[in-house]
Amino acid sequence: MSSKRRFPRILSLLAAIVIAFLGYQLATSKDAPSLQITFLDVGQGDATFIRSPDGRTVLIDSGKSGSHIVSLLNDLGVVQLDLMIASHADFDHIGGQPDVALAFKPKAFIDNGLEHDTQTYQELLTNIKSVGSVVLEASRRSIALGDVYIELLPPPLLWDDQNGNSVGVIVRYGAFAALISGDATDREQDYWIENYPDAFANIDVYRSAHHGAGTGDMGMLLGVI
Repeated sequence: MSSKRRFPRILSLLAAIVIAFLGYQLATSKDAPSLQITFLDVGQGDATFIRSPDGRTVLIDSGKSGSHIVSLLNDLGVVQLDLMIASHADFDHIGGQPDVALAFKPKAFIDNGLEHDTQTYQELLTNIKSVGSVVLEASRRSIALGDVYIELLPPPLLWDDQNGNSVGVIVRYGAFAALISGDATDREQDYWIENYPDAFANIDVYRSAHHGAGTGDMGMLLGVI
C-alpha cells in the first residue's frame, strides 16, 4: 500500500518531534477565540492537550510522569478536563493519567477497552471511578465540545496488541481536521482505512503514529520518500 493511499491529502506531518508547548491555533478571525492543540513535551511518550474556543478541554495520553503532566496542565491554566482519552494502556501513554484523574477530575474517560493487568492501568481505572468520570466506549462516534468535534476511530479488537488497538482521534473544527493516532500499527491503519475511508479526507495536521517508529506509518513513509 502506497503512502498516498494510506493517508490521502495529508498536508502536514508531525513526526516524532514533540516540542514543549507547541500550539496549533486556528481562528476564524484575528480577534476570535481559537482552537488550541498543544503537543506536550513528556519525553519518551505522547501527550496532546486540546482547548476549544469556548474553553472545553481534552487530554489524549499523558507520558510516563504524573507530576510532570500535572505541572504542564497547571501551567496551561487547566482546572478540570472535559474529556481524557487513553489511546492504549502502554506506560509511556498512561503513566501520568492516574495523577491527572485525581487532579483534574475528567468528566468523561475513554480507553481502548482491552484488558491490561499493570498496576498503573488498574490505578487509573480506580481513580477514574473515584472521581466519578463517565466511562465511554471507544466506538465510532463524534463527541461535540462546543464547535469542536472529537471523532473517534475505534480499535479493531481483532488481535491482542495494545499498540495495534490504539484509539484514533480526529479533532474537527469547521473545515480543519487533525489526526492523532496513538501507537497505531500498519495493520490497524489498514483496518481504519478499509472500514472508515471517509474519515481520512482533508486532514490538515497529522501526528505520526508510535512516535515515528518503524512499526507505525512514519517508518513506512520514510522507506519510500
